[in-house]
Amino acid sequence: MIFDYVKLPMGWVKAGFANGALVSLGFCKEPGKAYSGDAFKALSDTRRWLEIYAEGRDPGFLPRIDLSGVSPYTRDVCAAMLKIPYGQTATYGEIACAVAARRGARASARAAGGAAGRNPVAIIIPCHRVLGVGQSLHGYGGGLEHKAALLIHEGVIPQPEWERELDEYRGGDKKGEKGEH
Repeated sequence: MIFDYVKLPMGWVKAGFANGALVSLGFCKEPGKAYSGDAFKALSDTRRWLEIYAEGRDPGFLPRIDLSGVSPYTRDVCAAMLKIPYGQTATYGEIACAVAARRGARASARAAGGAAGRNPVAIIIPCHRVLGVGQSLHGYGGGLEHKAALLIHEGVIPQPEWERELDEYRGGDKKGEKGEH
């Protein structure tokens, strides 16, 4: 596997590539040693996608993504999350309903939230756009601060509302907790 690192306004992201496809994407504290060539189209497409996103625009395309390492249910949840437009949100319940319709079986918001938490390609597969009941800011594997920063970046929530939501999520404790996607 090779890795590339891109600086977004809300922090560094690390992209992992194997077999010519993006297999992981998530926040990291600082960049490591990056792959210096463009041998894989997925690497250059992912970098271009992240650069366009960092400019505050919807990239309008997806790099090649390989989700073979996750369960079929998680792939269905990822497919539903990919349908959430830039700058908009859905609830875990809405994602569960979309998955249930696709599978012809019942699905719960809790199960959809768990599967969203196993999303290996954060940001591009927009699990940050999935909110809790009543459109509440709820959990994110990359840290709630990053989820809020992504939603602010997309113009979904204003900065003061994010600070209030984050404080409520933490129960008034400024230390916070790492949550699910």
